[in-house]
Amino acid sequence: MISGNWLLQNPMFAGQAAVEAYLPSQRIAIAVAVTYRPDAFDAQGNYRNEAETLFRKIGAEMAPTMRRPYRP
Repeated sequence: MISGNWLLQNPMFAGQAAVEAYLPSQRIAIAVAVTYRPDAFDAQGNYRNEAETLFRKIGAEMAPTMRRPYRP
């Protein structure tokens, strides 16, 4: 998917989440993978992609002048 200037994927499955992203103009690649503790899930078993939160923080440090990726 294209988000801002970034090409990225953000899969979530089986209690794990990840983001793999590439910023072609700066030749920056970022990969983040996380797992969750049981208390991260709500009553329906849903959880947020915290890998995306970490990716946004890392991306802001590595490419501060680039347009930020959009939240899906």
